Amino acid sequence: MPEKERPLSTLDRLIAQRASGELICAAPDLEVHVFLQRGRVAWCTESGKPFAFTRRLTELTELDRDTFRQILDECRRDRLPLGETLIQWRVASIDQVREALRHQIVSALEALVSESQVQVLFLERSREFAEYDEALTFELDDVLPAAAKPRETIATARSEDDDLNARLRGFYDEVTGVAWAGVVQRGKSLAWHPSTQPRAESIARLSEFSLDACADFVAVRAGLGTVIGAALADRDGGVWCGLDVDATIGAAVSALTATFPLDDKPTEGITSAPEIDSDGDSPAAETVLAFMERARDVLGVALVDRDGSSPYRAVRGGPGLRDALFALERRLPILEAADHLDALWPGERGDDFGSAPTSVVTGEGPLWCFGAELTCGPSDTIWLLTDRSTSQGLGWAYLGALGRQLAHRETT
Repeated sequence: MPEKERPLSTLDRLIAQRASGELICAAPDLEVHVFLQRGRVAWCTESGKPFAFTRRLTELTELDRDTFRQILDECRRDRLPLGETLIQWRVASIDQVREALRHQIVSALEALVSESQVQVLFLERSREFAEYDEALTFELDDVLPAAAKPRETIATARSEDDDLNARLRGFYDEVTGVAWAGVVQRGKSLAWHPSTQPRAESIARLSEFSLDACADFVAVRAGLGTVIGAALADRDGGVWCGLDVDATIGAAVSALTATFPLDDKPTEGITSAPEIDSDGDSPAAETVLAFMERARDVLGVALVDRDGSSPYRAVRGGPGLRDALFALERRLPILEAADHLDALWPGERGDDFGSAPTSVVTGEGPLWCFGAELTCGPSDTIWLLTDRSTSQGLGWAYLGALGRQLAHRETT
């Protein structure tokens, strides 16, 4: 059911989540549809100006009405993107299409500026919009009408950036083993220390499957060290840092919590059950069940292959835990993204780079979700769940112990 919200605030939140889909904003005398592709604005329509794109395009080109109608009919019949089709027919250049799109989008967003409360509904459509040409999409700041940007925005942003840099310097100086630290918002660096910045795309790749996907915390252990990301509470984005291999993760997390206003973590735990239910068939089932009988803090274990299939799962609890366990395969891309983490450390890789399997933990609601590659075992990866009240260090220990048991079983 649609909810009443400030439309631009809703739009900003969806863009921060790199969402893809259709945002519908409705008021008694207004209806605006905003189409997003991975956090970028692809198209907008506004009930009061339905032909803004067409009129602007005909001003920029020699496109006649009959040809445009023929192209439009083909797009509707074959479900083709209009902008790309106009370019393919060579009746408009990419710059002309972008200008007409920008005109239509700005016109539609202008109608939302004065609306404080409208009914909004978001329809997620990641699959349908996946192949749309990103060159025909826009950052929100590039199409947001000037009226939506307060005069104090520049001064406020500068003050906030100064504050972020000061916090980053303090964190960097306080914690031993921090190689770099930065704040990233929508794939862009807001602040960094030291000033030499790692490649933003490596952070964006990690964030896409962690902080941008309902997790408020992520830590990835790879060959050169550990990358930590934590969602910020007071603005979109997250704070990230890289730790050398000898650094203490717990000390860095404590310092991050003390230095930055992070997303609040749930204080209530979840309900688990003493009995263990299992799905699938694996020679490792006996090892997993015996481990869970001894490690009562472990709420679920899943063996997951690289293709997302899971030969075996075991869970201690009800439907909520079962759903969380079945969703663990969505975190597989984090392990794949770890292949690019060497770009986040200056200098050349040592000979021992990548000698240790990559492992990860995410904080999601009341759960810690741990995962690791298995170099020798019954599946490609192993994942386990613990309550958020269980220390992260204990969860890492459980993950390592079970991984070693499974590897030992395969070699004996």
